Amino acid sequence: MRNFFNDIPVELFESAKIEGAGEMTILYRIVLPLSLPALATIGLFYALGYWSSWFPGMLYVDNPRLYSLQYIIMRIIRNIDMAATIAAKGAPAGSPIAPSYAVRLATAVVTIGPIIFLYPFLQKYFVGGLKVGAIKG
Repeated sequence: MRNFFNDIPVELFESAKIEGAGEMTILYRIVLPLSLPALATIGLFYALGYWSSWFPGMLYVDNPRLYSLQYIIMRIIRNIDMAATIAAKGAPAGSPIAPSYAVRLATAVVTIGPIIFLYPFLQKYFVGGLKVGAIKG
């Protein structure tokens, strides 16, 4: 964010000051509209980070009804991997093996879902940022 704000031309601030704008007006009318792509990117990264975290749920939540979806999915994958390991070491020939790869793919689809729905709403800010950088003056 610091580099993004440093890349905003100083001439924009100077021209706004000449027009009589104060510091807060410059912030709300010039800086924030120009920084929407960067803010949307940071927001998307934070959303991805919080959506994908299962470790705090494992540490701090005791009630199974309050477990996060990511923690439940991690437990399912670990249980299936353990069952596949046990089955591979001591299972008789021809016994069914747990479908660990299929479960991994199914949980990947479940975990990607909310992010897929969030991205189209933020995409207009990414495209807007490309348009702002393309203007010569």
